[in-house]
Amino acid sequence: MKQSVHNTVKTWTVRILLIFSPALCQGQTAPVIGLHENTPDIVALTNVRIVVSPGTVLEKATLIVRDGIVEAAGPTAAVPPDAVVRDCAGKTVYPGFIDLYSHYGIPGTVTDAPGTLHWNDRVRPERHAALLFSPDKTAAQNLRKNGFTAVLTFPSAGIFKGDGALVLLSDTVSNKAVLRENEAQAMALFAPGNDYPNSLQGSIALIRQTFLDARWYRDAWEVYSKDTGGRTAPETNLSLEALRPFADGSKPVVIETSDVLDIFDCTDISREFGLDLWLRGSGFEYRRLEAVKSRAGKLIVPLNFSEPPDVSTDETSLRELRHWDFAPENPARLSQAGIDFALTADTVKHENFLKNLRTAVKRGLPPEKALGALTTTPARWLTLSDVLGTIEKGKIANFIVTDGDLFDDKTKILETWVNGERYEVNPEPEIDVRGTWTVQVTPEDRIQGLKLEISGEASKPEAKVHSGEKTVPSLKTVLEKRIIMLAFPGDSLGCPGIMRMTGMAEKGAIYGDGVWGDGAGFTWHAELTEPWKAKPDTTHAEPPVMAEYPVVFPEGAFGWTMLPEQPETVLIKNAVVWTCGPKGVLKEADVLVKKGKIAEVGRNLSAPRGAVIIDGAGKHVTPGLIDAH
Repeated sequence: MKQSVHNTVKTWTVRILLIFSPALCQGQTAPVIGLHENTPDIVALTNVRIVVSPGTVLEKATLIVRDGIVEAAGPTAAVPPDAVVRDCAGKTVYPGFIDLYSHYGIPGTVTDAPGTLHWNDRVRPERHAALLFSPDKTAAQNLRKNGFTAVLTFPSAGIFKGDGALVLLSDTVSNKAVLRENEAQAMALFAPGNDYPNSLQGSIALIRQTFLDARWYRDAWEVYSKDTGGRTAPETNLSLEALRPFADGSKPVVIETSDVLDIFDCTDISREFGLDLWLRGSGFEYRRLEAVKSRAGKLIVPLNFSEPPDVSTDETSLRELRHWDFAPENPARLSQAGIDFALTADTVKHENFLKNLRTAVKRGLPPEKALGALTTTPARWLTLSDVLGTIEKGKIANFIVTDGDLFDDKTKILETWVNGERYEVNPEPEIDVRGTWTVQVTPEDRIQGLKLEISGEASKPEAKVHSGEKTVPSLKTVLEKRIIMLAFPGDSLGCPGIMRMTGMAEKGAIYGDGVWGDGAGFTWHAELTEPWKAKPDTTHAEPPVMAEYPVVFPEGAFGWTMLPEQPETVLIKNAVVWTCGPKGVLKEADVLVKKGKIAEVGRNLSAPRGAVIIDGAGKHVTPGLIDAH
């Protein structure tokens, strides 16, 4: 017990240092192999548009990053003489995204060492994500493609899954990636298994009993530690010990939900035990907005929109069709209802996240709310607004660079910076080779008078060559850095075989070598005669189609948009009434109901003014049935 207390104090000491001194994240605890390297890492991004935070934008500003920390950000920021300067005209910088619910870098199957643990193997709050975590380069790359720079990652198995670690999405060792540990406890209302519990009711009973046991364990050890003489020490249970800070509400508990109704079970448990509750949502919250608003404090919402249902058969239900229609508006409706929420990529295919985010904005989610739900809101919940969530002096250099408005379909994330490290997502070429070029081939005996036309995207150009009246599209066009590689069908140009050309591009000129289809070599150079001009975009984005139908409850073909109007007074006359009490069964009896409660049972009862009268002749009235299980 004393050792546990010591570890807790030690953990919180480290946390306090990290919060107030983010530069300590750069520290190293392992011995250095080889020579020490302390080369300053200073980069200045100039002429860039900086979205400091949702709603705060700086035009033609300079962003200076020194050793992983934002040193300055603003139109008047002075460029240090030792900085590497990058002109980012036409680019926009946004704060890096933070995902509050992930399983990044955590193995799917965890083998627990035998020890003094909980008797049920689905209760494993003692699992520490920081101990299980190992950076996953492929998963980190996919997350960075979507703008994420940090995630709160948890073990994935069990009802009590274990605590989470806040990690940076950099390709580095675990010690440098983990920013904070023991951050929150992940839970689920149900986890599959062959043993108890195998139902939702059993899972809730196990959750409640576990929290009660954690309280008992805390109290038992506190009593024993005050007076050990003549007492038997309570048994040691590391699972219950690990649960203590979450059970007393000093740290958050994150519970997964699979349906909006799960929220009510979770909040009932939270209120009973005084938990600091976060909810990983399901995407169905739009079905009960008012109830969610009154219950859910912090909601982590996945952008897991349904694919268009297959309506070629009759196997698709109306509920599925309606959810496909409503799901993209779930974030917007939560925002309109004033519910505090963050967004997560959990349960979303990585190639769909940005598309779904932009769809949510089209379907009514304000862009500032969308950006805040991925940046400032997660930072605020983590109490790390002083180091994450915005682009300001002294904060960790986590940001993304785009070639336009983040929420525009055509915008690309070019780079994602994590802790000051630059990761290219959609690399731009060092030179734009688009335009019209005159080409001279040496020797000139095979072909003359060539024109090369290069168009398309700067990073993915398309080429075609003109010879006299012939126009031949390139079979292959590749641009890497300054090197362009082309291949043309030579038969169309009077030269049998495939004509291959490789050249080094400079401003206004390309010099290179080539090979004819028969293997003979040649040299070539091109001069730019007409710079490339972007054609005006004449396409018009179609306005989004909003959900046309009202939300009903229960969801489906027979749901109601509101509760049916209830009469204040109802009188049932001349029925057979089974009282299930001392009066037994009454024939030709009346039942008077006022405001939902039975006011009187008897014969020849008078109906108050405005009462709804039901003729119960030939019918029976009994108490409502109760299913005890």
